[in-house]
Amino acid sequence: MRSTLQSIATALVAFLFTAACAVQTPAEQNWRQAFTTSEDGTRIAYYTRGPAHAGATPLFVISGGPGSDHRYMRVGGAFEKIAETRAVIMFDQRSTGASDAAGDEPELRDWAQDVEAIRAATGAQQLDLLGHSFGAYVALAYAEEFGPHVRSLVFAGSPPPTLAQNEPLLGQIYPDRISEWVETRQSLPDRFKAPEISVFFSMEFVNPDLAKEYEAAVAGYEYNIDVNNRLRGAMQEIDFTDLVSSFEKPALVMHGRFDAVIAPSVAWRLHNALPNSTFTVVEEAGHLFFVEKPDMFASELTQFLTSLD
Repeated sequence: MRSTLQSIATALVAFLFTAACAVQTPAEQNWRQAFTTSEDGTRIAYYTRGPAHAGATPLFVISGGPGSDHRYMRVGGAFEKIAETRAVIMFDQRSTGASDAAGDEPELRDWAQDVEAIRAATGAQQLDLLGHSFGAYVALAYAEEFGPHVRSLVFAGSPPPTLAQNEPLLGQIYPDRISEWVETRQSLPDRFKAPEISVFFSMEFVNPDLAKEYEAAVAGYEYNIDVNNRLRGAMQEIDFTDLVSSFEKPALVMHGRFDAVIAPSVAWRLHNALPNSTFTVVEEAGHLFFVEKPDMFASELTQFLTSLD
């Protein structure tokens, strides 16, 4: 029992704190920055790219974390490709980037309210929501409270409806690195730079050379582990089982074949639990499959979104 709980905890701190930037950093000027105010007065920074009035439903991208710089989702240029045909929206989550800090007792609902504030500010009637890793929980929390504004959900390397159902593989696949990661995680300061968690990066990729390039690209990015720690306790109570089984709108579940942070079997069960879901495995890729296989990712996602237009 102790080893099982330790495995769950190790995986939790892993997928709740996934990565930071991009192997090839996109031109920042091509993302338009704006600000809005959430329900509780928190100022949130968001970024848009692509045709704002093309008629296509915007793709709202929710990064992993909490506490990570959202720009890691721009890895390899996949979302830049998608933005050629539809608007793509990203945002600085609370306590990161240009957004205000989270409160003393953060709740997942706060993050969902931030998404709603951005939707209202952009004028979009509906959103295609993509959540990577922890971001899937924000997407589900939003769908639970603001369902009419959701056209579809995209689960990218996502956890199960409850944390207790997760199947981490880090210890099995990387027995020579997992102890170093656990020790490193426990000694991190509230804010730190990417090189301090290089061992974790090495476990997110199938291609070790790409992992090194990624680490070099994100070296200057800052993480906020304080908000990660504070929100993690509240997330132990999360249970989206009923919502998932009753979500009849289109869904796409994408997962890296060799994701060690969240086992592909978790994604398969999620796919089977969703009434109207498509399942896609990204071969030869891990937890950051949109970094390792950006063209394939962009193609599959664009095909799915276009089918809904």
